[in-house]
Order: sequence, then structure tokens, then C-alpha cells
Amino acid sequence: MTATGPGGRMAITAEVRDALRRAARGGERERCGLLFGPPDGAGGDAVATVCVELPNERDAADAFALDPGRVVAAAREQRARGLALVATWHTHLGGGPAASAADLACCGDGWRVVIAAGEELAAHAAGDGRAMALRVLHDPA
Repeated sequence: MTATGPGGRMAITAEVRDALRRAARGGERERCGLLFGPPDGAGGDAVATVCVELPNERDAADAFALDPGRVVAAAREQRARGLALVATWHTHLGGGPAASAADLACCGDGWRVVIAAGEELAAHAAGDGRAMALRVLHDPA
């Protein structure tokens, strides 16, 4: 695992990786949701063990929005299972998983966003007012 600046490191399980790749394969609009994992992660790293897809509230091929009520409901459900929100995620229909200005604008300090584009995955976080890329590990063991 390698850190890339403020925001720490990010790891995902193989199941989460596969769910994100499946989501990135289809649809006419971006798909989106939340990633949850143990509140303490692994040695301070964020570890995503559960991928929850939520409806995209935007009616555009290149944008997404999450309904705050659905986010709260999903977070409550996962918290009851002992898990914490570790990142948001969404897909890019074309191009790669690089974060756009709009992607980073919705990602406040300390937040992580994972982007899936085809088979490629990338994680990004905002820290000190600038985007910090995070390596997504496929096997956090």
C-alpha cells in the first residue's frame, strides 16, 4: 500500500472491485452510490467492503447526484451492521477514471470518491483544497 498525500490510503475488496466494474459496463447514464467498510479500516487506511448502488438523480449522461435522504438511509443501515461510509462512487461512460472538476467539487475535504470507467478504477480525495489521487487496491489483505 502506498500513500499519495493527505486523505490516507484506500483499499477495496475483490467483491467491491467487481461490483464497480459491473456498474461501469452499462447504462446510458452514470451510475453511483456509496462504499462502506470498517470504521477503523486497516491500520488507518480506508477499506471498502460493501458497495451500495443508489439511483442517479440527474438526467444527464455525464453527471450524477445522490438523493440526501437515500444517502442517510443507506448510512444508517450500514452503521447498524457496524460499517462506516468510506467513499462515494460513480461511473464514467467514456474516457477513463480521472476526476473532473465537477467530481472534485462534490468531494469535500477528507471525502473520497471512487470512479469506475470500464475495467479501470481510481480513487480521489480532496485535501488542503486540492485533489489527491489514491491508489485503489484490489486485495487489501
